[in-house]
Amino acid sequence: MTSPEANEPDNREATDPAMVVRSDEMAAVARATSEGATAAPRGNYIAQAWLVLLLALVFASGLAAVQITLGPLIAANKIAETRRLAPELLGRDQVELEQLEIGERPVFRATAAGETAGWIVPVAGQGFADTIELIAALDARAQTLLGVRVIGQKETPGLGDDITKPDFTGRFANTPATATLRAVKDGEGPGAIQAITGATISSQAVCAALNQMLADADFRAALAEAASAAVAQPQSAPPGSPGAPSPEAAAESAAPADKEGAR
Repeated sequence: MTSPEANEPDNREATDPAMVVRSDEMAAVARATSEGATAAPRGNYIAQAWLVLLLALVFASGLAAVQITLGPLIAANKIAETRRLAPELLGRDQVELEQLEIGERPVFRATAAGETAGWIVPVAGQGFADTIELIAALDARAQTLLGVRVIGQKETPGLGDDITKPDFTGRFANTPATATLRAVKDGEGPGAIQAITGATISSQAVCAALNQMLADADFRAALAEAASAAVAQPQSAPPGSPGAPSPEAAAESAAPADKEGAR
């Protein structure tokens, strides 16, 4: 007698080897696709980083080339501006400038009528936006700060750039060179400089740059020595320079001596 189970069909599905292989291939493809999707952005980031570095190198090279090309012209313009402002700072109609190096700093010795009229010292310091470039005038003995002028700056227009105006630079006139300059809102005393309203940082930057120069002990000692020597041994004014006697006056002054010699 046949059992009922024997007549029932077998519902269990047989495992097809081909289907197993196909499933493994699909899984491998999926893994490869996932790994490729992950690696692709990483490769893009590296390429972008190299591009940024290349562009930075190109721009830096361009700026360096411009600086090398225009550097001498910029320096010449600053010297010309210094020569133009020197008489005003020293209170003279005209002066001659001799460029020196004192205490490892560039310095201009100003002469008038063969005598030392003062010293012009280029100074620079960090401002609010960029470097502030100044020239400071000292008297013949380098004991008094006669005046200051700003010859280069990129401070905020309408605020910080007011450091170029005479209303501010005039506050430094006739300040003892030994005083520590301080930008203050209100106050008096040696070294107290009224700051510009709304531009305290720029005002402080000017004072800090000047203090750095005035507090440089080696420079001050070398400048004092040069000033003492220059005052003790005044040079005769070359013909045609400011204060030099005319040929007629020189001849007249020499005539009596010639007559005395003849006697």
